[in-house]
Amino acid sequence: MIANFHYLAKVNGTRYPALQELIGGYFHEDYDLIGGTFNEIIQAYIEGTDPAARKLVVKEVERFKRNSEGDFDTAYRMEFIDHIDFSYWGFTYVIFINEVRKLLKRSLRKKRAPRRRPSVIQSGRFRLPAAWPACPSFPPNPAAGCAAAG
Repeated sequence: MIANFHYLAKVNGTRYPALQELIGGYFHEDYDLIGGTFNEIIQAYIEGTDPAARKLVVKEVERFKRNSEGDFDTAYRMEFIDHIDFSYWGFTYVIFINEVRKLLKRSLRKKRAPRRRPSVIQSGRFRLPAAWPACPSFPPNPAAGCAAAG
């Protein structure tokens, strides 16, 4: 998949092929076929790509932000074709690219297994009542000094 990004960079002339693939492949005039909201479109991208591709997009976003030299909107318009109007969702180019980065980074975090709470016995909070004598055998043996159940 990464090799395809390098191919796209040569064909399209972009320095950010993975980011271009996301924008051109998911945020285009038919975006509503993928999802109706920004989050639905990003979720479709996350589900359709592997972590390595998403990590590459995050790196390219960070590099693009560093290279834009403060004039982000102009740099964005020069590098990427305007496929859709992000103001529909209340986004500027900066907000759009920051949201993409944030959601993709969140998708890359390792999901932790839910913590299992120890049982009462495992936690050491279980105590026998003081009135119960310790019985070395079960069932209780009256000859050993244990009270019989009853």
